[in-house]
Amino acid sequence: MQCEYIVTNRTDIHRIFFYIGTWTVLGGYSPKFVTDMAFRTLLHCIPESYSCEANVSGGFIISWFLENYKNTEKYWEGLASKIDPGSDGLITVPYWLGTLAPYWDPGSRGVTVGWSGIHILRISSIII
Repeated sequence: MQCEYIVTNRTDIHRIFFYIGTWTVLGGYSPKFVTDMAFRTLLHCIPESYSCEANVSGGFIISWFLENYKNTEKYWEGLASKIDPGSDGLITVPYWLGTLAPYWDPGSRGVTVGWSGIHILRISSIII
């Protein structure tokens, strides 16, 4: 994440960055070392400075899905675009690699809840 600080000019305490990708990261610059359960503190790319970052893992599930269900990304995006916002009550908690900020628990796991018979029938017909 160090590059994001330089590229986005987040080198003062009044600016932060928000990164969405394999991880979701909210980061900020600090001239002094601070700690809190809500974030992790790392060395900053500027000497004698620190990065305070809150992270959520989960974005990589898309890569995992595409690798395991061998169709093109375009194919899956086409199907996903037909689903209304809210996914008919299907909810995913994306802690596939454990939780990060603010609950730091590497043993926790993600879950998808709210499956209906229609969801199962639809995904079964797509996979088969």
